[in-house]
Amino acid sequence: MRRALLIFYCWVTNYRFRRCLSEGLKPYDQNVSIEQIRTKASSSITSVSTFLGFVVAVIVWLATQEFVNFSELLTAEEARHQLILYTALALFLPYSGFWLERYISAVSVEKNKDRVQKGKMRRWRSLLLILSLAASVFLFLGVPTRWPSTVFIRAFSLAGLIMTALSVVLLVFALEFYDSAAGWRGDVGLHFHLASIASNSYFLGVSLALIGASLCVCVSKYRTGRLLATSTLVLLITITEIERALWDLEKSE
Repeated sequence: MRRALLIFYCWVTNYRFRRCLSEGLKPYDQNVSIEQIRTKASSSITSVSTFLGFVVAVIVWLATQEFVNFSELLTAEEARHQLILYTALALFLPYSGFWLERYISAVSVEKNKDRVQKGKMRRWRSLLLILSLAASVFLFLGVPTRWPSTVFIRAFSLAGLIMTALSVVLLVFALEFYDSAAGWRGDVGLHFHLASIASNSYFLGVSLALIGASLCVCVSKYRTGRLLATSTLVLLITITEIERALWDLEKSE
């Protein structure tokens, strides 16, 4: 049961080193030491705690300032099937972009003998990432402009609320994994994977928190919220792409 939960969580967050787990607790980098991992994990706890506090503050603000607006949106009778559809799309498309980005990054850390084969799959995943990003931008900006409807305000706001709540869960997981990685139990392999899973959870948690907070702005500032969500999504994908390009450049040298 516990192993199934680990496999499920690694798949949901698209943990980049999960293939190493099939060989046991073996770290990808054999030269890293426990002290290096513990030091990095200890310093990361502050960042996770800060962002977790920010997300909780956003939820408190939504509960106190926009609770009435959210209640009116969620209890409206207009086009419930459309509300479910657009809410699901607003959740799935940005998340799929982050998920694919984690997979593409995983290809960059494959061993040399696997890099050619995985490189072909990477190109297909990159194409899917571009399509996912384009679909998200079209959903947030193009669809509401082409087919104006109040259902989009409700759908985007509800999706933002769900994203914000999910980000709290991921950030709590990241905090727990970082705390365990900074502890004294286990060998280098355990510390490595604890810290790596925490890093993956932190990235997804921060990404969902930023997108979710932007979409929640749609409750009171509809156009501003859509623009914020779109620009934030593009910025987050761009940052990870630049990071991966630097990693590939180092590998090529």
